[in-house]
Amino acid sequence: MPPTEPTLVVSPIVQDMPPPDTPDVEIIRALAAEVLEALGAGHTESVYHNAMKVGLHDANLKFETERDIIIKFRDRYVGTVRADLIVENRLVIELKSSSGTDTAVSDALEQCRIYMRETGTPSGVVVVFPKRVGGKLLVSVA
Repeated sequence: MPPTEPTLVVSPIVQDMPPPDTPDVEIIRALAAEVLEALGAGHTESVYHNAMKVGLHDANLKFETERDIIIKFRDRYVGTVRADLIVENRLVIELKSSSGTDTAVSDALEQCRIYMRETGTPSGVVVVFPKRVGGKLLVSVA
């Protein structure tokens, strides 16, 4: 009797795990960690935003900051939203300075997904810098 191929069984826990980081996400994760280590917790979103811009520039990555995204309904303008950073036209970065509650993170993820859809950008990441000393940096793929 010929040997049978082993059966791959994927447990539900493995199926729910996020995919491994892409090179873009790895770069952003490392940059965000460097920013937090250098500046510490508790700054405003704009301070972290400016630090991320410095890091992206120094890494020779092309990026747009605070791109206006026009929202239409029935082909008419109904509003404008702003994406924090768009890197190389392939990654939206939504930045937050927050205590990192589940609601804040899920709201930011949804916001990032909307920016991805409206700009046609294939991927996105939310970076939440902690408001308090001892808080954790959160980097979530959208």
